Order: sequence, then structure tokens, then C-alpha cells
Amino acid sequence: MENIRSTYAPLSAIFITNLLAYMASFILLTNVSIKASAAGFSTFVIGLTGAAYFVGYGVGCLISPVLIARVGHTRCFAALSGILASIALLMPLFIDPVVWGIERFFLGLCTAGMLMVVESWLNEKAPADKRGQVLSIYIIIAVVGNLASQEIIIAGKAAPGDLLFVLAAIAACLSLVPLSLSVAASPMPLARFRFRPLYLFALSPVACAAIFIQGMANAGFWSMSPRFIELNGFGVDDAARFIQAAIIGQALLQLVLGRWSDRTDRRVVLAASFAMAMIAAVVLAFLSGGNLELTLIGVFFYGGLALPPYAIALAHAGDHAKPEEFVEVSSGLTLLYSIGASIGPIPGSYLMELYGPAALFIWHASLFALLTLFILYRISVREAVPDEDRGDFIPISVPTATTPEMAALDPRTPEDWYEEYADDENYLGDVVQPVIYGDDEESQEESESERKTPDGS
Repeated sequence: MENIRSTYAPLSAIFITNLLAYMASFILLTNVSIKASAAGFSTFVIGLTGAAYFVGYGVGCLISPVLIARVGHTRCFAALSGILASIALLMPLFIDPVVWGIERFFLGLCTAGMLMVVESWLNEKAPADKRGQVLSIYIIIAVVGNLASQEIIIAGKAAPGDLLFVLAAIAACLSLVPLSLSVAASPMPLARFRFRPLYLFALSPVACAAIFIQGMANAGFWSMSPRFIELNGFGVDDAARFIQAAIIGQALLQLVLGRWSDRTDRRVVLAASFAMAMIAAVVLAFLSGGNLELTLIGVFFYGGLALPPYAIALAHAGDHAKPEEFVEVSSGLTLLYSIGASIGPIPGSYLMELYGPAALFIWHASLFALLTLFILYRISVREAVPDEDRGDFIPISVPTATTPEMAALDPRTPEDWYEEYADDENYLGDVVQPVIYGDDEESQEESESERKTPDGS
């Protein structure tokens, strides 16, 4: 018991911050789509504003290391949570598609930055032999935060129209409290990595294709699900239950798929998962209208089959990469996912505008069908990774997205990666740019005396 307390007590404030940040993000992600529909935005415009969120998320992953290096983790988190809370309160005051598109861009940017701060803190504070356990807790918190957020939306169905925006703002503000009161020293600045898509594709075409297409489909799902539910004649609370069913399906089925991928060629599991997700998407498209129970069953299997492949594809890419390359590979695939997510809501919403709600999942089924065929082709031209070279599956999929910083928390990353490779010019060159900083002169002096940058300076 004492060992557990000494391991996790220093992380408790970060976990609470993590939960509140996720709740603020998830409440807004669902509620904004619901309110946009109620405000009379067209289906295509809702898709455009959803794409703006994921564009902002990708930009946030790129610029957050720079912001953190300049001002420190706590100040960066405070600024981003303050901006997110302000936007949540401003959105119901200025209901306009252009304004909401801009605001959703910054919501995505702030969400990515806040999560990178939290993940960076966990990376440094988690004991090396407990990283897998800490990562599991982080994922559980993400799932619980999403499920709880949907319950809040259900409970707030009959409340005044702006209440959910206010609750999201409160959660964003409260997320700053545990982090601000923590006595733990700030972590080292985040490392920045090259994004080399050609290198990633040469390493694993299947992983790149799977994660890019999954980003497209998943972003379309998160952005357009409330509109899909509304156009099928269901209510606001049903939209929240729809998303909950997908998250529960993901949480339950990803372990089954992941363990299966440890015992066979992961590409076979990816092909099977996407083929079954295609069937689930067709069921949602044609058989769910007017039948809530069938819709929830369909989206349970859709979520369980279409969302987990991210972690399987990452494991497949990791099987082909050297241990010291895993952080760059994982970070690059996360950015590739963000690029796909930035595109995904646009064609799906456009097709819904032309042909009705069923077109969303017909589009997703088409993507999964093409991806399944590509994976089967790659199986025919490239040998499977030998069993002895195949690593363990790690269930790192979280709702909506993750950030590149999670790669350092992954147990597959070598424990001495930062010290051994961050100063290797042949590996990262000038991409890793650690900067010693502090929130004030005293903390800066402390960090200079107690910490060393990777090159020992």
C-alpha cells in the first residue's frame, strides 16, 4: 500500500487535471454540434466547423512545445484553459458559422496544448517501471471523462440553452487548480520531432494508410454524430447515448483485437477489423433509422471495430521500427492522424447534405472497404513480422485523439531514450531543442542547478 501511495500520490493532481480537461473538451465537442444544428447551420457547415476543430488540434500539437519552452508548463496550461473557457462562454453569445469555425479552431488548439502539458507531466513523473500502469490510468480517465460528459449532456437536456457551455467553462477553469497547487517541479521542455511522412510510409504503408483513413472516419464520426441522430428523428439525449455506446464498444473490444494481434500478423487483424467496421457502418446507414435500440447496438460494434485500429496500426509500425525510432514513429503517426481528421468531416457532411444521414456511414464504409483491400494487397506482397520481432500490443487508443507527447509515456519507448538519442544529430538533428525555463527567476535558477539538458549543458 505504501508503494502504491508513493507511486501515484504525486500524480493525483495531474490525473484530476486530466479528467477535468477531458470533460471540458468532450462537453464542447458534442454540445457545439448539437447547438449548431439547433441554430439552423446546414449539415455541410457543421462539418466545416468540425474540421476546423481538428485543424486546430493538429496545429496545437505542433506549436505547444514552443509555447511550453517559452513560458513553462503551468503558465501554458493556464493560458490555454483560460482561452478555452472564454470561448465556451462566448459561443452562445455570437451564433455565426464563421465565428464558430474560428472558435472551434482555437478549441482544438487549446485542447491539444492542455493534453500535451498533462502528458508531459506524466511522462516525467511516472516511474520507469510503472509507465504502462500510468498510461492505462490515463486512458481510463479519458474514457470516464467522455462517458461522464455525455451524462452531463443528457442531464442538461431540459436546462437553459447556455448551461452546458457554462459547465464546460467551469470544468476548464477547475482543471487549472490541481496543477497550480501541485508542489511538483515542472517537467523538462517537450522535445520537437521531425514529421517525415515518406519515411513513415516506407517503414509501414499499412500503418500510415490505416491511421490516416481512421483519422478521416473518426473525425467525421465525432463531428457529425449529433446531426446524424437528429436527422434520424432522435433527441439530444439520444445523441449522447449514441456516443457513449461507441466509447464503450471501443473500450471493450480493443483489448480483444489487440491480444489477437499479438498472436498473428497484425495486418490480418486490421483487415478483419475494418471489414467488420464496414458492415457495422452499413447497418447504421440503412437499418437504424427510427429504431434507437438497433442504432445503439450498431454504433457499439462500429465504435469497437472502427476506433481501436489506431493502437494496432501503431503496434504494427513499432514492429518494423528500431526501439530508438519508436518516439518519432509514434509522434509522426499521431500527426498523420490529425491531418486525416482535419479532412474527414468535410466530405462526410457534404454527402449528408446531398443524400441524407445514411450517406455519412456509407462514406465511412467505402473508406473501410478501400482500406481493407489495400491491407490485403500489402499482405500478399510483404512478409509478416516474425513472432520474435513482434512487440506487445498496448491499448493506447483514447476518445477523439491523442497527442505526440504520449509516445514518451508508452512502455515500448526505451527508458533511456531521451538521454541516449536526443543529442544524436544523425537521429533528430536540430529538431529537439530543449530549453531550460522557470516560472520565475528563482525556479529558473533551481532548474538550471538541478536539471541538465540532454546534451549535458
